[in-house]
Amino acid sequence: MNYAMPVPGPFVPTKLTKEGVFKVNCDVHPWMRAWLLVLPTSAYAVTGPEGTYRVTDVSPGKHKVKFWHERLGERDAEIEIHPARTAVHDVQYNPR
Repeated sequence: MNYAMPVPGPFVPTKLTKEGVFKVNCDVHPWMRAWLLVLPTSAYAVTGPEGTYRVTDVSPGKHKVKFWHERLGERDAEIEIHPARTAVHDVQYNPR
């Protein structure tokens, strides 16, 4: 999708139905870009300044998790959540 917006204020509603990671660029201004993550779940987190994250209200059991970084790509893991306990999962990316 590519919408020219020559005047301030227009709104173009767009429904994203395909799951995935999408990069959005402006054809005119190279510094104007964004990443959209369309997820199949409402359980997600964005890391804080120190790289920490927290996902709450996850039911006990085994869960697949996916980590995504703009430059370093994706990492997949499986974690197990136990009742009344905090699960910890660290992710490491190898420097390129």
